[in-house]
Amino acid sequence: MNKNRKRRIAAVGTVLVTTVLSGCSVIFPPEEENRLVQLVETAEELDYSVESVMVGDVVQSTTVRATYQQSQDENLSFPVEGTVRNVYVRTGDSVQTGDLLAELDTGNTAEQLEELIKEMEKNTQEKENLLTLKQYDLTDLALKYQAGYYSDWADYSKAVSNLDKSYSSRIGRIDDDLTIGELKKAKYEKILEESRLVAGMDGTVSFIMGGLKGKEVNPQMKAMTIIDATECVFSGKTEYIDYFTDGEVLMITSNDTEYEVTVKKGEEVEEGIYEIFFDLVTPDATLNFGAQGSYELILNKSENTLYVSRKCIHDDGNGNNYVYQINEDGVRGLTYVKVGISGGNLTEIVEGLEAGDMVISR
Repeated sequence: MNKNRKRRIAAVGTVLVTTVLSGCSVIFPPEEENRLVQLVETAEELDYSVESVMVGDVVQSTTVRATYQQSQDENLSFPVEGTVRNVYVRTGDSVQTGDLLAELDTGNTAEQLEELIKEMEKNTQEKENLLTLKQYDLTDLALKYQAGYYSDWADYSKAVSNLDKSYSSRIGRIDDDLTIGELKKAKYEKILEESRLVAGMDGTVSFIMGGLKGKEVNPQMKAMTIIDATECVFSGKTEYIDYFTDGEVLMITSNDTEYEVTVKKGEEVEEGIYEIFFDLVTPDATLNFGAQGSYELILNKSENTLYVSRKCIHDDGNGNNYVYQINEDGVRGLTYVKVGISGGNLTEIVEGLEAGDMVISR
């Protein structure tokens, strides 16, 4: 266990000299044996703490953070410019595909369309009546011909032709009116269709532009957003995508609660950074959108290894690490060590120390 024993030692400085002075406690790595260092004792005394080299596990990890959000959404804009006349939903409302959410002011277009449809229905009915009457009159001519009303076939044929022309002219005028009516109807319907904001999916209204009713809008302005609240995931980004496997099950923590999730790896969103998704195995209605989740990803682990606190490790500026120890004479000296992985506040010791050795931690 660590020993935070308070001691007082003489502060020691390091200077270059031409020989190694006896009484100094310096252990060099083999390749540095010719380095000449003198530890000079000064009059100033310093407090220090020591700790023991321990045996245990050192875990190198990183935290992958994610945000709880819907996996599917729809941003809606009006297809044409105009002034919003009505908004029929509020944020949080549930909607279904095809529901009318809002519409632009189209003047009296709807009334014009309604009147036009009535007129076209009237014309259609009149055309059907004329066709019925025409058939009735043709039958009457045939009966008259059979009864000898016409002197010969030529007179009968002339009567049929005149009847056909009379009805054809009247029906033709109605057909022309119906054709024009269809063109007008298509125009009115397009105006109304483009004026309507309609849900393209089942879901919940999560966003409505502020002051939407009465606002001038255009196709570049997002008016509403619908989300599918039944399919939500924790979504995050990581540079350690290769540490994950699609479909693997793990635990993610949010608000001090652990949730079982399955992993889905996403696309690269910037150089070396990838999206990652954690899908809840069991949906939880108590989770709010925007809730933060985290997963502690283990990058490396050394088991049953020597370690000290990371603060005990120093760098000499040349890529070599060392620790401070106190020799039998109470003089602080440095010992070079080879370190392994670091995790949390611990650093693995590969060479240079043994279990139970005491090192200065401050």
